[in-house]
Amino acid sequence: MILGRRQLTHVLRVYARHYHAHRPHGALLLRPPDPVGAPAMRCDPIHLAASIRRRDLLGALLHEYQASA
Repeated sequence: MILGRRQLTHVLRVYARHYHAHRPHGALLLRPPDPVGAPAMRCDPIHLAASIRRRDLLGALLHEYQASA
C-alpha cells in the first residue's frame, strides 16, 4: 500500500532500476536491457549456487540475485 507521493516516487524509482538493470527480458535472451556489473560466469552449478547472494527490494516484493566475489 502506497501512502503518499514521496513513497510512490521511491517505489517507482526502485522498480524502474530493477526492471532495466536486473530483470531478465525474453527478447534479449533473458538479459536485462541495461545490465549492471560483470557478465555472468559459466561454472559448476553447485559452486555457482553457493556463491549467489539475494537482495530483497520493496519489502521483499522484488528480489535481485548477484554472484558473490
